[in-house]
Parts: sequence; structure tokens; C-alpha cells
Amino acid sequence: MPSGITDNDSYELRCEFTQINGSLVIVLPIGDHQVGLYMNCYQEQSTTGIQWVEETLGDVNETTVKGRKLVANKKHSVVIRVHQPVSEVDIAVTLNDEPLTAYRGYKSDLRLHPEVQLSNTKMVGLVAVMGTITFHTCDIRKIDPDTK
Repeated sequence: MPSGITDNDSYELRCEFTQINGSLVIVLPIGDHQVGLYMNCYQEQSTTGIQWVEETLGDVNETTVKGRKLVANKKHSVVIRVHQPVSEVDIAVTLNDEPLTAYRGYKSDLRLHPEVQLSNTKMVGLVAVMGTITFHTCDIRKIDPDTK
């Protein structure tokens, strides 16, 4: 999905989806590369997190959240706010209006697994992993970098 986001733009992504089964990866443009928010991965632990932070997977880094499993066949909403002044980034994620995870640090510490890397680093990706997810809406908009 084209984003219209450039290297230092702050933005907000809002998606509504219904998870039937499997996991969800949302690919986000960060600076000149991408990062992934993995939701409901590693089913036995229902883990959510940003992958990779300093070369550490989303199930064992500072953004890891365990036990917040997506309820199957229920409509969910996720909001991701990204503030990215120059070399740093601040990412805040809410799920169904409740804080889910966050990251604050250097853009260069974030990477995306090569298997879900998009050819255009300015695009947003919505990826169902080993399952079925229905996306109802997904909107991205630039926001004022001073707005929290």
C-alpha cells in the first residue's frame, strides 16, 4: 500500500481487521528502511513485538508483549503512531484502544525480516502469516511531529 511517507515524516496508521487464524505482520516505513510489527505470532505464546530491534526478534526484545492474543472472528483495531525526527524514532501501538507496545530509539537499530521485506521501502505492508485475516480499513496520514 503506497504511504506517501518520506524518511523523516511522522505518521499514524489505523487498521481494522478480523483475524480468522494465523498471525499478522504490519510492515512500516522507518527512515530509509522498514520494520515489522508482528502480532499474535508464536501461537503457543501469543506474542506481539517489533522485529528486529538491535538484531533481536520480536518475541524476546524490549517491545515484546506476551499473552495479548487476538480473539478469532472478532473485529480489531490497531493504531500505530510513528514520530521519526532525523536519526531517532518513537513508535506507539494501541490495540482496541489499549496500549500494546512501544519503542523509542535509533532508526538504525530497527530492521525487518528479509522474508517480508517490500521492494519499495516507503510502502506499508499488511501480511497474513500462516492464516487468514480480513482487512476492513487501513488509513495512513502524516501527523504533526510535535503531536503526541
